[in-house]
Amino acid sequence: MAEPDIDTRKSSHLGKAPPLSTSALAPTEPTDATEPHPSPAPGVVPLGDPIYLLAAIRDAIIRHAIAHLPNESCGLLGDDGSSTVITRMHPVAVARPHPRRFTMEPHAQLAAHLAIEANGGRWRAIWHSHPTSEAYPSAIDKHESLNWPGIVAVIISLATTEPVIRAFTIHAGDQAEEHPIQWVTEPLP
Repeated sequence: MAEPDIDTRKSSHLGKAPPLSTSALAPTEPTDATEPHPSPAPGVVPLGDPIYLLAAIRDAIIRHAIAHLPNESCGLLGDDGSSTVITRMHPVAVARPHPRRFTMEPHAQLAAHLAIEANGGRWRAIWHSHPTSEAYPSAIDKHESLNWPGIVAVIISLATTEPVIRAFTIHAGDQAEEHPIQWVTEPLP
């Protein structure tokens, strides 16, 4: 059974169709010059900065990845627009299931972008699983990252008894810089 989208916000707009937007696919400009770490584009996190993830999102990613074994699974992660904590997890259907690679189904990918943007959220990362290898970008991941310059890749490995989750920004298709992950129990103010 597919893991439902996880959105930890409370909103009167839940259940309504999100407004059509193309900003999920285009860079955004910071709206407040005093923002401590303005992001030049969705998903871009300054190098070396931590990724803040809700523990509930971690648990949902693990459940989803296990449910799709032996194949890789994937999705998008977003925030609520008011903090840098990732509070939204949207699984995306894989177009061609495979144990060592994933290709997002395009309509499901767009729907996930729009769901993240609903009520002001921002796209922060792509996540995917590695069923039998470590939580580190594979050669395929590095090659595919050329389509998503600067995006954070959150990778879950199911190769050991305990799942391992790590986050990276991949540069020029071959170098990966790790971001520390900070697990939080609720969004930060």
